[in-house]
Amino acid sequence: MSLIQINDVASTKKQKESTKEEEVAIGIDLGTSNSVISYFDGESLQIIGDSFGDLIPSAVYYAENKVLVGKKALAEIGAFKSIKRFMGKSTADINESLYDYDKEKKTIFFKNQQSNYVSLEEISAEILKYLKNTAEEQIGKKVSSSVITVPAYFDENQRIATKNAAQLAGLKVLRLINEPTSAALAYGLEDTEDESLQGVYLVYDLGGGTFDISVLSLQKGVFKVLATLGDTLLGGDDIDNIIMQEIINSLNISIANQDKAYFLEIAKTVKEKLSSENMVNQEIIYNDKKYNFYINRENFIEKIKPLVEKTLNMCVAATEDAEVEDIKGVILVGGSTKIPYIQNRLKDLFKVEPISSLNPDLVVAMGAGYKAAELTGKTKNSLLLDVIPLSLGIELAGGIVEKIIHRNTLIPITKKQEFTTYKDNQTAMSIHILQGERELVKDLRSLGKFSLKGIPPLPAGAAKVMVSFSIDADGLLSVCAVEEKTGISQSIEIKPAWGLDFESMLNMLESSMENASSDMQQRLLLQSKTEAERVADSLKSALRDDGELLSESQKQEIIKVLEELLTSMQGENRDLIEENVAKLDKATSEFAELRMNKKINKALAGKSLTEVEDKLL
Repeated sequence: MSLIQINDVASTKKQKESTKEEEVAIGIDLGTSNSVISYFDGESLQIIGDSFGDLIPSAVYYAENKVLVGKKALAEIGAFKSIKRFMGKSTADINESLYDYDKEKKTIFFKNQQSNYVSLEEISAEILKYLKNTAEEQIGKKVSSSVITVPAYFDENQRIATKNAAQLAGLKVLRLINEPTSAALAYGLEDTEDESLQGVYLVYDLGGGTFDISVLSLQKGVFKVLATLGDTLLGGDDIDNIIMQEIINSLNISIANQDKAYFLEIAKTVKEKLSSENMVNQEIIYNDKKYNFYINRENFIEKIKPLVEKTLNMCVAATEDAEVEDIKGVILVGGSTKIPYIQNRLKDLFKVEPISSLNPDLVVAMGAGYKAAELTGKTKNSLLLDVIPLSLGIELAGGIVEKIIHRNTLIPITKKQEFTTYKDNQTAMSIHILQGERELVKDLRSLGKFSLKGIPPLPAGAAKVMVSFSIDADGLLSVCAVEEKTGISQSIEIKPAWGLDFESMLNMLESSMENASSDMQQRLLLQSKTEAERVADSLKSALRDDGELLSESQKQEIIKVLEELLTSMQGENRDLIEENVAKLDKATSEFAELRMNKKINKALAGKSLTEVEDKLL
């Protein structure tokens, strides 16, 4: 089945230039449990495996004089596995780990088998080096670059960590693409003429350690992501853990922490057998004792049902987010989608037969391979239109947020917005970048801060600062602020300290909807208070500078109205605050005229009529 093939004429010139010097690029699905390599040889897409098969375990073992990767590493007790779950996170995010880590540091460093601490990027780099070397052996050419897939809900820091790992492995990253998008791309590069294929598709990606959903629209050759949801802490590994716990309970045994990996492998074997068998009798040898573990498919379904229902709830949430009802097809990605119960539940939910004509274990890497070929000029360009999952903005005075880029906006994108100073003679501006859907800063996630210094000391509202948000094709965010008159600028590349799991993401979205009305009322109140504070500060400054222009009775009348405004600002009555602002504006109108006359007289002092006329002309 084919979904899409889109020509991007604008990049044809770039493609031709890239073919002058051939660049061998591969596609990599850097998975939690397994990694897969793909390569387009000019005629067809090839899956490149090592001597053990197409699926290369994402496992690393630090031996005394060498590093083992893949199947050989998996055979060793204490090998690092499922590292992807921790990528781009901090030690504060670790609830439980099979590995010792440096608890004194914020960044995660796991202790390897030689008692040395290694970063997650270094461990991932070992996997990528192995993939690169395997590809070079099979292709017979040096591999210089790659397209690497990542979960749709990887945040900026997780994406940067992935890029850093590739750099350590000696690989240039041509593009990071979201795993669901890559899967749909693999299905779409066959035929685009069939109008019956137009419509909305849902990509259900249950990988080893992450779960992703993307709702995609295909209309007249344009492939667009309408919405994404996911959980970076949910995957096939969790199903393995459920089965492992069932084994332990059923056999009534206790296992040492270092033996968990052995039992997880047994659990994975049981899971795979249950996809084709109704009953499994698994022999287990532990501590020189032989055990037999029995489980039938019905019991297995009962155990994993809560997890599966959780993923289906996310599917419904994603379709509601995309505001679509009819789903043309459901594309299956990830080894765990081979479980018949998952396929049947998806069929029941969306009333369509899930699409799995391509191997769910390989389909993500296939899309990456096609994209790598395209970016190096070996195939026609397709247009991938991805979106950001949550809104991005900056903090304004009063603790409210101004959203610059709204959620589900297509990327890559750059958006600019002009801001100004809040106080007279303000020479610096703090730029606080925020993520989320609520209206107040206190309810949002802080991504980073920087200060723009050197702003000319001007009256409040006179300085002009242009703030631009740029999200590239990899989903990485950079923010820049430029002051108009001086040209001074400051920028930041956003690197959040940790990622968001689905619960956090969903809570943010649900909270924004539940509190929409009260949030807006609070925002309007804070805006009124902020404006009132600005008016009050300006008046206080004016009275200090030009108070002699007023009689004592005039001054006392203005001060009386000002005090009424300041008192109302302590309360929650927005109408009263705005009423007092208007009242103060009326009370100070004559004072404003006196100040204006003073400034005009000062400007004209000592100048002839001719000089003034020349200046006006």
